[in-house]
Amino acid sequence: MSLDALIEAVEAGTLTGEDEYFYPTGIAEMIEGALGIGGIWDTVCLAHDGSLNDAREVHEALLPGWRWGRLASHDVMIVSRENGQYLAFSSEGPCPARAWLLSILRAYKQVQA
Repeated sequence: MSLDALIEAVEAGTLTGEDEYFYPTGIAEMIEGALGIGGIWDTVCLAHDGSLNDAREVHEALLPGWRWGRLASHDVMIVSRENGQYLAFSSEGPCPARAWLLSILRAYKQVQA
């Protein structure tokens, strides 16, 4: 799974399977291949499914030193880098954790480019 495909799956809400106890076959390899980081797939899946604690862990793993926040009036999550060139990414989602995860993945894509 490429990073673009991972972002699309998170946007569509299809990253995890219909059964809340099982993830699709190969999901760990696909996520870790897209991010280039081992041991993070389950954290990404839990953030996708609504865990703010896991979204924070993904944030710290992929974007150390970046800030995050929420525009409560618009239910939008934001990540930003203030050191060096200023960058900011925001996303909406069905829940704050998934919106945060989308912002993280979009920022990570830009930083990796």
